[in-house]
Amino acid sequence: MSRFLYLTVAAVLAAGNANAAVLTGADLLNQFNVITLGDLDFGEEIDGRVYVGGNMNVSQTRQVYSKPYRTPASSFDELVVEGNITGEGININNAGDVSVRGSVTNTNLELNGNGTATIGGTLTAKGSQGTKLTGQSGTAGFDDRFPTDVAKTMTDLSTSLAAETTTAAPTLTSGGTLEFKASGSLSDVFVFSLAYSDFSNFLGSVVQNLNIGGLDGVSAIINVTGVGANNVSLFGFAGGGNLEAADNVIWNFADATGTLSIQKQFFGSILAPLANVTNTTPFEGTLVAKTASLRGEAHVQGYTGTLPTVSAVPLPAGVALLAFGMAALGVVGLSRRRHA
Repeated sequence: MSRFLYLTVAAVLAAGNANAAVLTGADLLNQFNVITLGDLDFGEEIDGRVYVGGNMNVSQTRQVYSKPYRTPASSFDELVVEGNITGEGININNAGDVSVRGSVTNTNLELNGNGTATIGGTLTAKGSQGTKLTGQSGTAGFDDRFPTDVAKTMTDLSTSLAAETTTAAPTLTSGGTLEFKASGSLSDVFVFSLAYSDFSNFLGSVVQNLNIGGLDGVSAIINVTGVGANNVSLFGFAGGGNLEAADNVIWNFADATGTLSIQKQFFGSILAPLANVTNTTPFEGTLVAKTASLRGEAHVQGYTGTLPTVSAVPLPAGVALLAFGMAALGVVGLSRRRHA
């Protein structure tokens, strides 16, 4: 075997266990409970897995990964932070693991269940449980601990969903509840469209509540358009079935650049990659935001529905190298035939 071929095969084998270079939008919505493309200010319990594309500030000691039995499996850790962790203490429960590209300078990092924190920089936080590895930036496999292109993946997905043709419409009951129901083939992805003016009426006399109970068991995208820089209050659910449908409904705020404020329990995943999101009450689903300030709980309802379009996904690191290796085998074989 030539030295070139040997090194190529060795590289392929060494990369066999590498994480995928990019998760799809569907993967991210399913595996993570909270995703911020920028900073997260965190002051209440998060039941599932968390990805922070910027810095994470802990404003009040709280827990992450408190509902492992509801959190879908992932090759990534239970808390992934691209920047630094600052502020008050944080408890990672149920043997959850942590990856931080920067440093951890908050008051306390407790790994309940003896998980592992892999930290690129330094650690000054206290905490008696778990294993904490510092100075890991630049070490083998460290970068693979962080999903790549998350911001682009989620922004592209939001834009793509917003361009989908509307296929269904909600109905307004006499009591002021805007109801979303599936009709026709239940295998379809139902696409609804609401204008910002519809949402602005939540505080008025027209729309008092929402209900997505009629979407239980189907996949649904609810595009809210024309929001722009306006601030929107998201609240008001009534009737049964909302919780059961929460894991297959996406509220897509593709053009929202202001603040979305969750003031009462909200059902369904929220896709708002350009907006800041705040809450004072729980939400049931995955939150994707540019930045977020959480003062209410985040409950796990990972998206299990299908999407009308599929985001382009770069090959996983190992597969890309395997393709390169197979090409190299062909080059070597051709060279040998030419010189035979």
